[in-house]
Amino acid sequence: MKAWLPLLSLALLAACGSEDERPRLNGPVPLPECPEASYEPCDIRKAACQAGLAELAACLRESSAPPEVAIELMSETEYASVVRAGYADVPEPTNKHFDTALSRFGLAPRGGVPRADDIFAFVAKLGGVYRGHEKRIVIIDHGEPADDELSNLILLHELVHALQDAEHDLLHWPDDEPLTFDSALARRTVVEGEASFYEARAAVPFLGLDIADVDFEMAMQQRLDRTLEGAFEAELLLSNSFVTVTYGMGALVSFHAWQEGGPSGIEPLWQAPPRTMQRVMSAIFGQNTPVDAGIDIPAPDIADLEPYADEVLGAWGLNLTLGQAAKTHDSVPLALTWRGDRFSVYTDTNESTFALWQLELESPEAAQKLDEFFASSGATTHETAGSRLFVSYGIDVEASPSLTEWGRAWLAEQ
Repeated sequence: MKAWLPLLSLALLAACGSEDERPRLNGPVPLPECPEASYEPCDIRKAACQAGLAELAACLRESSAPPEVAIELMSETEYASVVRAGYADVPEPTNKHFDTALSRFGLAPRGGVPRADDIFAFVAKLGGVYRGHEKRIVIIDHGEPADDELSNLILLHELVHALQDAEHDLLHWPDDEPLTFDSALARRTVVEGEASFYEARAAVPFLGLDIADVDFEMAMQQRLDRTLEGAFEAELLLSNSFVTVTYGMGALVSFHAWQEGGPSGIEPLWQAPPRTMQRVMSAIFGQNTPVDAGIDIPAPDIADLEPYADEVLGAWGLNLTLGQAAKTHDSVPLALTWRGDRFSVYTDTNESTFALWQLELESPEAAQKLDEFFASSGATTHETAGSRLFVSYGIDVEASPSLTEWGRAWLAEQ
């Protein structure tokens, strides 16, 4: 992410006490685990600087060798062209029914966002990216210095990704099973979380601070709070989640794992990564029982409609829905009662948009509470039975009778 360092700087400085109490250092105080590393900012365009940061990344993770990876700087325009080229064989749909369906709950604009605009917004926020299929790091040149703390820490973050890839093969880790929004987001907290934690740890000496004087728990919590706020500050809230909460939540999880055993303490996250955001969120917020796998809910098989897309939105998707409506984070306890869901979008011959969201909750009480939310949201049809509920609706049309009947039959299966 671009320009998160000033936020971390404030958090770290605040954690060190008042201005009069802060130690005034003449230079970087090396991290105890990497005492020989250089913490003086260098020009990331130079090979010696890149090599030094690669060695620091390897030292932080206790990896055997720094990664061998190509590193280059690109302007926003240049990298936007690279991203667009990746969609060359993927036509942009004229009617984005999935985003239109999400718009009922404020999770996307009706009709979505033009791909060019979405790419531009993505690149504008991006500090750097590790392109695993090319074994290449691209640092985005936003017109800022290439030899300051921020540029060095962005490159360090991407070099950690390169090390992760060398050890775990990120393109296939942990398996090649199809991912849902929920499971992909949960696993991404491991990838971005570890890199964000080491980036934050290295930031301390780069900022001229002594790690012994820093309340890291406070710093990580403040960063989490910022990313939770940022998660609601985009047009496409689902895709925005991958560049917000995966960093904030993931960094805190990695930090706690590191406290237990250093880099080897993080390794269990790689061996058994979370498969649901409910599990991630439950641990972070200390609420509810962690759920490692959601209940499978089959997608509807409807004869008179054309399936467009279906997803598992998970506890985080439910939290976005509740939080976007309430403009508050008080929705977390109800979101954590999630036990499984299926969000299905269909169209008809008139290109109308229909949706059915089936949810299984922890208890009948939780299902009833969520049903009350759907009643207040103006959803067309919603019903609950036991711990299950569904909401069926159309955009500019009545809810599909076929989808509604499917939902009722599903409720009756209990």
